[in-house]
Amino acid sequence: MYGADLKWWEVNQGVPDFSGLRVTQCQLTAKIYPNMHHVQLKPCKGGYVTKIMTETPGVIGWGCNSGYQAANLVLQFGVRAILLAGFDMHVKNGVHFFGEHQRPLQNPSDNHLRAWGSIFDRASKEFSELGVQVINLNKDSALRGYPKMNIEKALQCLDL
Repeated sequence: MYGADLKWWEVNQGVPDFSGLRVTQCQLTAKIYPNMHHVQLKPCKGGYVTKIMTETPGVIGWGCNSGYQAANLVLQFGVRAILLAGFDMHVKNGVHFFGEHQRPLQNPSDNHLRAWGSIFDRASKEFSELGVQVINLNKDSALRGYPKMNIEKALQCLDL
């Protein structure tokens, strides 16, 4: 389970019933919650790198959102295929596909959603060059850089 933001982990109380791997890029979150693993965002002048990082395990690209960061991280685990579930990226007055976040979490602006989609689409070339198949399971997704199919067909098409 990957969550970038401290507030998300706070609202969900650290997801104590989840027994799998929990990871964040937030140092404070990693200190507050037991068994939380910390990864670093690759810094660059004025912020963080927005590209897929593979050189140093545990150092990932920012990509402006947690989905991008999680995809970068699992790539470092050695996966050869990624199935995107819930990557809608449609601009809908700052509302995620699942609805609005409840306070104190913030909802993204339309500009954020556009930027997230654009950045994730640009990463399709990087994934391809690294030999990683990425399939989008959301047929209505605004992402254009990845083939779209249902999970049954995606599992049949994976070159594993």
